[in-house]
Formats: sequence, C-alpha cells, structure tokens
Amino acid sequence: MKLKRRITDGERAKFIFFLIGCTLIPAGYFIYNSNEILVWWKIKEWMRMRWDWLDKEHGINREEYFKTMKEIDEVYWVTEKEEWEQLLKLGKVPEK
Repeated sequence: MKLKRRITDGERAKFIFFLIGCTLIPAGYFIYNSNEILVWWKIKEWMRMRWDWLDKEHGINREEYFKTMKEIDEVYWVTEKEEWEQLLKLGKVPEK
C-alpha cells in the first residue's frame, strides 16, 4: 500500500511565488524596454498621425495652442510667486 504524497503549505507557497514571478517577468521586461518597444510598435508616429488628423478635423492650430499655454503658465507662475511673497510678509510659510 502506497501513501500519497501531499503538498505541504511551504511547497504550495513556493509554487505560487514561482508562478507570480513568471508572470511578472514579461511585465518587467516591457517596463525596462518600454522606449524600444514603443519605437518598434511605432506608437509615437500613430499618435502624431492621429493628432494631425484631429487637428485638421477640428481646426486646431497646435503651435498657437502651445504658445497660449506657455503664456498662461507664465501668468499663473507670476501670481503664485506674488502669493508666496504675501504669505511670507504675513509670517506664514507657503506650501509648495
């Protein structure tokens, strides 16, 4: 009469960790080589083509849009600096 070999809890845990490790290898490889993979899949070119198509369809001028966004950033940065100066005058430390 043969006795059945039972898997102990430790062996079961090792097996589960092994399976989890095997599933994380492709994800880690993708993250490590993400730039090369994106170049290989030509994701950036597809994005650029889609942006161009949407800009043409909706009449958006990207150069003017970026210029306007830069101006807005400069205005808000100046007002934020002024707020910090006022808070410092009041003796409070502004949060960054």
